[in-house]
Amino acid sequence: MKKKVLYRSVIQVEVLSEEPIPEGMELNDILYECSEGAYSCRTKDLVENKEVVGKRAVKLMAEHGSDLEFFQMDSRGYNTSDCEEED
Repeated sequence: MKKKVLYRSVIQVEVLSEEPIPEGMELNDILYECSEGAYSCRTKDLVENKEVVGKRAVKLMAEHGSDLEFFQMDSRGYNTSDCEEED
């Protein structure tokens, strides 16, 4: 069984606004305000498409509060989506 490979990207969003951003405002709404509304923003790639596998991928999924089945992986980071034949 092969280990599942995930790709990690971290993007920083800096926003300038004349009023405080409302507490609990969703990121999609903030980005809409940046492109169509009254906010100004810029983004910066902090981590771009870094491969994570095995236990590290499992740990990141837990930090996201996501179920391992979302990416078809087990608790050790192995692919569970199919029984791929290895060459």
